[in-house]
Amino acid sequence: MQPTMSVAVMKQAVIDHQRATGSAASTLIVKGDLFFVYNGKPLSDDMLLADYGVTKAQQPVIWVNQRLPGGCFIISFSILCIIGLSIIGSFCTCGLSLWIVPLLLPFLFVLPLCCL
Repeated sequence: MQPTMSVAVMKQAVIDHQRATGSAASTLIVKGDLFFVYNGKPLSDDMLLADYGVTKAQQPVIWVNQRLPGGCFIISFSILCIIGLSIIGSFCTCGLSLWIVPLLLPFLFVLPLCCL
């Protein structure tokens, strides 16, 4: 690792190393999913390591992290529960609770697209 190396080149080197070692997780790792952290700051792909104060003499510790998609399951599940309760409650309210179902359906279908 040289201080004149860019973060993007280092990222590609990590991906190439994962594929060369035959790691089972290497098929899941793509370039956009990895990010590096140095001294608590995320490293940008278009910067050099020297721009962050990394020198070869200090033997820096750079953390490699992988972004994981998802996280909206509980919100989608909550919307489904509200829709279900509205349908069940419609028997007691003569159908008046069904007005909320058409309002929640667009969120149910659009929300997963935002969380990928």
